[in-house]
Amino acid sequence: MHTSHFRPIRHPRRPTDPLPPPAPVRHASRARRAALRRLCVVLPALCLALLLAPMLAPTPEPVAAPMLAAGAAPASSLASSQTPGLPASLPLALPPALASAALAAQAEPPAPQATPQPPEGARKNVLYLNSYHNGYSWSDHILQGIRETLAESPYSIVFQVEYMDSKKFHYQDTVSTLYALYRDKFRNKKFDIIIASDNVAVDFLLQFGEELFPGVPIVFCGLNDVQASSLRATGREITGVLENYDVAYNIEQALRLNPQLRRMVVIGDDSVTGAAIRNQVMAQLGPFRDRLVVEEWSEYSLDQMLDWVRGQGPDTFFYFVPIYRDIDGQFYSAEELLEKVHAASRAPLFSNWAFLLGHGIVGGKLISGVRHGEMAARMALQVLSGIRASSIPVVEQADQAYMFDNNELQRLFISPSQLPSDSIIINEPSRFYELNKQVFWTIIVRNSTRRAGHFVVVDCAALTESLVESTLFGHRKGAFTSALTDRDGLVKLADGGTLFLDEVGEMPLSIQRSFLRFLQERTFRPVGGTQEIKSDFRLISATNRDLDAMVERGEFRKDLLFRLKTVHVELPPLRSRPEDLKPLAIYHVNRLCEQYGVPHKGFSPDFFQQLAQYDWPGNVRELYNVLERSFVISGLESVLYALHLPQDIRIKITRAAIARPATGEGGIGSESATHPSAADGNGDGSGGGPGGGEDMVPPAQRADALGAAFTSPLPPLKGFKRLMERKYLEILIGQTRGNLQEMLDVSGLSRSHFYALLKKNNMSL
Repeated sequence: MHTSHFRPIRHPRRPTDPLPPPAPVRHASRARRAALRRLCVVLPALCLALLLAPMLAPTPEPVAAPMLAAGAAPASSLASSQTPGLPASLPLALPPALASAALAAQAEPPAPQATPQPPEGARKNVLYLNSYHNGYSWSDHILQGIRETLAESPYSIVFQVEYMDSKKFHYQDTVSTLYALYRDKFRNKKFDIIIASDNVAVDFLLQFGEELFPGVPIVFCGLNDVQASSLRATGREITGVLENYDVAYNIEQALRLNPQLRRMVVIGDDSVTGAAIRNQVMAQLGPFRDRLVVEEWSEYSLDQMLDWVRGQGPDTFFYFVPIYRDIDGQFYSAEELLEKVHAASRAPLFSNWAFLLGHGIVGGKLISGVRHGEMAARMALQVLSGIRASSIPVVEQADQAYMFDNNELQRLFISPSQLPSDSIIINEPSRFYELNKQVFWTIIVRNSTRRAGHFVVVDCAALTESLVESTLFGHRKGAFTSALTDRDGLVKLADGGTLFLDEVGEMPLSIQRSFLRFLQERTFRPVGGTQEIKSDFRLISATNRDLDAMVERGEFRKDLLFRLKTVHVELPPLRSRPEDLKPLAIYHVNRLCEQYGVPHKGFSPDFFQQLAQYDWPGNVRELYNVLERSFVISGLESVLYALHLPQDIRIKITRAAIARPATGEGGIGSESATHPSAADGNGDGSGGGPGGGEDMVPPAQRADALGAAFTSPLPPLKGFKRLMERKYLEILIGQTRGNLQEMLDVSGLSRSHFYALLKKNNMSL
């Protein structure tokens, strides 16, 4: 049901304000009394001078009319007209120079006054009216974007934040209280501009703004299901950013990546904003009416809804509206509810808000609260500079980015190659650099002019808010209870050398501000110290996280990123460098052979072909783990073949080979519907136990895959027989779970023969 955001709201009762008590009579100050005494002396003297002036002044010579400026008045009339408050009958004589200047000034028309520009550092009062509460990620990110943008302005901003708490409490129940609060709180406060986020705040200002904040322009952001023309029709000084988003794109992606989906469930609530968002979502579903059955869930308790979630089939996916209050009035944060739904179902979860990424949604085309806040703040600065708000066009849609969660891609067997090329992927495993940091450090440091200086590592993930300044800047004796002596910090130790910020993306948001000034100025003050100390260091920082994406989600300060991102070295993941697989594999296997004292092993071409068909979501760490497992499986074999690869890897490669012709994507498609057992066990397709995933591949296709494993020249028959013998024993042990009698019954081997085979292949139960 459509919910209008400009519906009439019952006007809150306005109790008659009692008249203020009469102000007490205050005596004039000493300075005021002195001024009055001086005035009493000066006024009689001035009057006497005016009376005597005509008698003492010489008779002026006649002045020809042409000598006067055109339109000029005689001196007496000019004087009388410019001296209101004095009787018109009193003649006033002016000195000749003053009279000429006065005549010239009257003759020239006044120049038009330029619009005054506020001086730099001018004080500006800004009110931020937040529809929600402190701690709600969406509006917290908006606030972050506003603060960061206003901090860069030339004005001295006095920033007032007010929370309306409309997510936890019904707006209709609190509107009268809010009206009375703001009326009394800001009775004598004048704001230069109001920034309002989301629908409730804008509705409130459109109804009561002129009464509570007369004449104050409004800039909004996060406004749902509203047309810009309806805002202009109010006649108010208002502009801002509408919260429009591309629901259709995300649904199209959901159907493309998961072809089995036929049913969509929209989870939300019936609050003002929740209804507005749901209206926007439903308005974009027209093209999918023949492909999807759409349901809306809002009037259920949490337990009842989760029961429904658990009962959905593999053809269902969920679209999540980031606001929720269940039927019992119990409040849940968007992240909390999303994680509960994610835990209750293996169905894909989609949405359009970046702050939900990392809590269970797959991703897609997402909007950022930080971006909304930045755009609204820039509009507010335009208004503060003198531009009318009504002349600034309303932004219909803020920037959106393609963002995905690698954890969900892996859970749903979606290859990154199926995503847009400029996608941001979070939760990716560490890349090659993360495994070989020391090599990079050595190359950079030992080949620079600072090689003689200290190389100081700051473990950003281990910093705490209470100790960050002491750790970085050091402290003076007595600065705090345990400061028994002076101690230099890490920044001072790096003077003349290199300061390395390791895992800078793991640094908590609360302590990032501590890095801003000393990174910019290279100066700091120890805790308890009074003198600034300079440190000349070269800065290197490293992270395996996407800092640009973290800025969009409000998890990393943009101003800190600008200080860090001078020369950016991007190391691509292993899947983008298949040519590196062979040298890495040879290097690591040779190292394993030397470590365990066995002869170096060779590699069959099919082994490298199989490695190249895998996406390697775990990058080099996963590759090395797979090589070690293959090394162990091969035993004393002198050559590594494709069948030495671990079973779960071969299953994933086979899935990719089967799915690729169907999807045409060249990546791993979604097989969760056609192969239900993929949902069992670890979620990696390996099933619940050894060999569990093998049954997911039909026998004919399995035979084709086995033949494909030997497209290269075959190994000698003796070696192949020994290899298959070992593989048979591995599968036999796995399927019987090590039950000796069952293994003997299945294989038809005698006990002694079975143990001889185990010894021959260097195996044990």
